[in-house]
Amino acid sequence: AQPASNEEISDGMGWVNLHFDIGALDALTECVRNIGPDVNIWSTLLVAAGCLAAAAAARYVAHSVVLPLWKKRKGQEMGEEDGFPFPCWELKVVDMEFMGVAEAIGFAVGSECSEFAGTAYAAVPLVMLPFLALAYILHLGTKYHCVYERSEGTIASRFW
Repeated sequence: AQPASNEEISDGMGWVNLHFDIGALDALTECVRNIGPDVNIWSTLLVAAGCLAAAAAARYVAHSVVLPLWKKRKGQEMGEEDGFPFPCWELKVVDMEFMGVAEAIGFAVGSECSEFAGTAYAAVPLVMLPFLALAYILHLGTKYHCVYERSEGTIASRFW
């Protein structure tokens, strides 16, 4: 039995992009009652903030409570290298949240609801500032830490 359309395949998968129907938001404005959870940017932002807070709290507990107890039980002491290196969970959370929030911004801008569109336009810097900061950090890294060394020969000779 083949699905009839793409919508049939993705039906019920809105949770992947942080689209949840939060009943407490229904009373805020008429737009929330008339438009589905895929377009409701407020619920998506609330769920994204909740996921980020939960991930940060879980990392803090694991790093500050669980890991020291585990090391102590094994008879070892916590060292500088123990714990979670920086991009351990942060990149996965940013990737997950970026996809959900970016899609919600796109849906909200195209919606009939001016409250959602206004929130979406205000959230664009929230999405773009981390990438601009990353681009600036990469620029500083390449400017001060990378040295160009001219290679002799053809481009093919670099690989063979």
